[in-house]
Amino acid sequence: QHSLDIARSELVGISTLTPSAPEAYELARWIRRANRIRGHKIKVVLGGPHVTFLADEGLDNADYVVRGEGEHTIVELVRTLEGEGSLADIRGLSWWDDDGNKRHNPDRPLEQDLDKFPFADLSLIQGHQKLRHLPIATSRGCPHDCDFCSVVSMFGRGYRRRSNELVVRALEEQVLPLGNRVFFVDDNFAGRRGEAKKLLSMIKQRGLNRRMRWYTQVTVHAARDDELLDLMRETNCHQVYVGLESINPESLKDYNKV
Repeated sequence: QHSLDIARSELVGISTLTPSAPEAYELARWIRRANRIRGHKIKVVLGGPHVTFLADEGLDNADYVVRGEGEHTIVELVRTLEGEGSLADIRGLSWWDDDGNKRHNPDRPLEQDLDKFPFADLSLIQGHQKLRHLPIATSRGCPHDCDFCSVVSMFGRGYRRRSNELVVRALEEQVLPLGNRVFFVDDNFAGRRGEAKKLLSMIKQRGLNRRMRWYTQVTVHAARDDELLDLMRETNCHQVYVGLESINPESLKDYNKV
């Protein structure tokens, strides 16, 4: 079924993290081989953190690379492929020019108003019934600036959040109808502890905690806030992922994790 869907496509988008990059590249190359063998003219665009940092590598396997946040870039790319505008004018895009040279357009500024973007409609995913954890993001970026981390380079140090009301509405209308295990995919769910507590209070007030169990990523700073921990427990948080890089305070200072 997936092969038929791809064969009927004009543009295939593949987003990848570093662990999945080999599979993403192999899929992109498979499409290119199908183009040669079967006469298709399917274009491939790669996006995500891995190719944002390694755009040249991405272009070795695809026609286009969307660097950074791609909501506007992908729309402008589609419009250009339909005959409107020029590839050279699309910020955040890497591409091949007619002479076979790699071109990297200027970066696109980070979007400050996340509420203008819709939440992903997970019901459109073929086989979404098999998803063990349903993803939803409340924020982008991180207020910290640890030297070893790619988050700030990808999403900025300025912490940007969706409004809590929209997050709760998305949970009620889009996520929980599909299942009860929710993964808040934020790189740092408690980057603004006050806002995180407001969100969890709303979840509790609306009784969503009785319909879901949830998981997320936080820094160890969350452990300093008893009120936050209580709300996490009361709203049915079952697991958190915490980065513990060193027990030596001086080492943490050396790479800006304070």
